[in-house]
Amino acid sequence: MAKKKIRATAEKHNTIGKDRHNLFAKVIERISKAESEGYYLEAIALLESIISDRLESRLSHITDSNVGFYNLGFLIRLIQLFEKQPQIVALSKDIKKWAERRNTCLHEMAKIKLKDNKTWDEKVNLCKDTITEGIELFREIDKLKRLPKVSS
Repeated sequence: MAKKKIRATAEKHNTIGKDRHNLFAKVIERISKAESEGYYLEAIALLESIISDRLESRLSHITDSNVGFYNLGFLIRLIQLFEKQPQIVALSKDIKKWAERRNTCLHEMAKIKLKDNKTWDEKVNLCKDTITEGIELFREIDKLKRLPKVSS
């Protein structure tokens, strides 16, 4: 059985907040470069990582526990289970739709669905749109994660 990965948290006595900020700046720079050079799947994978991190941060805040690392689908289910802020619940639904498009891009580029025979160019355009939407979702969840907890 794999060991649970513990998420580093920013505290007054450490540099995790600054380190995370610097890492995110590099990741966002790499997303932009990957997109401009046509490496759409790389950009989407990096977007998933930073979106997941923001959801892990929010979940750690609202549950008062270190949530650790989880896949995006599980994080969305946890947000929908524990979150009380209506803006974040609504955003989690948008992230879920994005995750479905992300799955299509990452796992179905070489597959043909019955009665849905998309061309390569159509699939690439979906990837481009998925990057644009992912960037918007990341920015939104990054802003909203600072909202206070709402008690039930």
